[in-house]
Amino acid sequence: MKKIILGVICLCMMLCMMACSPKPEETLLASLDEIESIMRENMEHPDELIAQLSAYAEAQQPQWEQMNRTFEAMNRDDYMRIIDHHQDQVRDTILKILDLDLEFQDQIKADSVRMAAYMAAVNKIGVLYTNGNLHD
Repeated sequence: MKKIILGVICLCMMLCMMACSPKPEETLLASLDEIESIMRENMEHPDELIAQLSAYAEAQQPQWEQMNRTFEAMNRDDYMRIIDHHQDQVRDTILKILDLDLEFQDQIKADSVRMAAYMAAVNKIGVLYTNGNLHD
C-alpha cells in the first residue's frame, strides 16, 4: 500500500513539474526577443554586446537544450501547429536580429579580434538550432 501511495505522489509531482515548465515555443520566442534586445541596446558598444550575448547564451543553454528535446519528442501535427501559430512572430524577430547582425558586422569588420569574439558568441546561440531538420 505504501508503494502505491508513493507512486501516486511521485506521478502527481512529475505532472506538476511538467505543467509548470515553460512551453518550448515560449522559450524560443523569449530567447529571440532577448537576443534582439541585447543587440539593439548595445550596438554602439561592441565589447559590451559581445560580452552580454555570450553570457546570455551560456546562461540559457540548458533551457535551449530542453526546448530542443521537447520539440524533437513532439509528434509532427503538434509541432506544425505550434510553428504555424507563431510563424510570423518568429520570422519578424529573426529578421530584426539579422538586420542588427549585419549592421554590427559592418561596424567591426576591420577589427578581426572583435569579429572572432562576436562569431564565438553567436555560435553559442547555435544551440537553438542544433537539429535544423525537425519533423521534415
